[in-house]
Amino acid sequence: NEWQEISKLIIILEDFAGATEYLGGSKYATISLMYSVLAMIKQKILPDNDSNVEDIDLTNSDTAFDDDVGYEDAPEDESISEQPKRRKININTPQNCTDLEKRVKAALYRSMNHYWEVPQEQGMLAALLDPRFKELRFASNSLRIRTQEQLKSAYQKMKNLTSNEDQESELQPVSC
Repeated sequence: NEWQEISKLIIILEDFAGATEYLGGSKYATISLMYSVLAMIKQKILPDNDSNVEDIDLTNSDTAFDDDVGYEDAPEDESISEQPKRRKININTPQNCTDLEKRVKAALYRSMNHYWEVPQEQGMLAALLDPRFKELRFASNSLRIRTQEQLKSAYQKMKNLTSNEDQESELQPVSC
């Protein structure tokens, strides 16, 4: 039933609306916040497997589900213009709602990976350093450990660099 499928889509899209409102209302740097919110949404819409992820051309202006929608062309007697013909959705024809929730989740997941490609290392380090997210509860255990190791490594590099600079300044004679 189309109405049942629409109800499922509303639940999915509520997360996006909440995230947009939450991130859009921030008056401070939000990469750590953004990464955690996106990670939680992506986890909710994660496809069962990669076979459910349709190959959608995200650079094309057609919609992801154009093939599934019944269209009717505008009447031929309308004035000819340079604009392309308008297409109207034929609402009297039942739409293909088979696995609609899965297909929309997969399309959203793919779109998020395409448009919100925040470098994972940077986003995770920002979240780790943010007191609100420092426990990285939204991430897998292996990702948490890897992020902590990256922070330790970056800290060690900076510590070594600073100690080398201190040693060089001690060796240089002071000229008056």
